[in-house]
Amino acid sequence: MSKNKVFDPLKADHPLVVDKIVCPLCKKYFYEHERVTLLSADSDYISTVQAVAVHARCGLRGVKTAHGEIRDIKDGDGSPFPVIMTDGKQYKPKELGLD
Repeated sequence: MSKNKVFDPLKADHPLVVDKIVCPLCKKYFYEHERVTLLSADSDYISTVQAVAVHARCGLRGVKTAHGEIRDIKDGDGSPFPVIMTDGKQYKPKELGLD
């Protein structure tokens, strides 16, 4: 099981949206309705931050779970199964230990 967490979709007033923060992986802004996860920022270059927010689809693509490899994470609340695997099956974050 993964130790990552997929957070609920961002609200319009979330600091990542309001402050126009950029995902360090894809270099695109965070927007309302996007899902995020936190990645460890432990490195010789970053000593005051322990984790950094990234788009869930950027940070979890390719992660291997007991159910297979993650291909994508859907944004918004439109689907109860936002995690898409490389075999096309879809899961709830909780089913993959991402809650």
